[in-house]
Amino acid sequence: MDGRVPWCPPRSGFIKVNIDGAWADAVSSAGFGVILRDSSGAFCGGTAGPNSCESALMSEAEAALFGLKLAAQFGHQRVILESDSKVLVEGLIGKLGNRAWTILLIVKDIRKLAASFVSCEWFWAPRSQNMAAHEAAKLGRGLVEARCWLNRALLALMHVLNSDGLPGPP
Repeated sequence: MDGRVPWCPPRSGFIKVNIDGAWADAVSSAGFGVILRDSSGAFCGGTAGPNSCESALMSEAEAALFGLKLAAQFGHQRVILESDSKVLVEGLIGKLGNRAWTILLIVKDIRKLAASFVSCEWFWAPRSQNMAAHEAAKLGRGLVEARCWLNRALLALMHVLNSDGLPGPP
């Protein structure tokens, strides 16, 4: 390994939803990326696409909403959402004094959707544990419309998924 902290699979029976938002102020473009993997580390689905946001934090929050919607669409009931945005994760647990109040409406939507799962938890992770979602978000900024993958990731993401040291898609 290259010294980075690798991605960690969720506990048995859970799906991990890694999310990331990409935002470039200079060009006012944003994108989101979502990667779903199971407790064996196998890729279970993902999505990436462009979105319209006013800030990097809003892009992160929209990515979380897309991630939970995708998990629900695929029928997952036990979800761990992981983001490299401390402000977003703190906002989701109710700490709004750190700019999270600017995304309060999206946070409410995320919490409402989270309540539909048997279990939904959220955690912060360093960027090195969120590289697949980060790369997907960068790809999303360049797409014309959202793309979704089930069981097979885009070739452009394979190097990141494989670098996590876990089984990649066939």
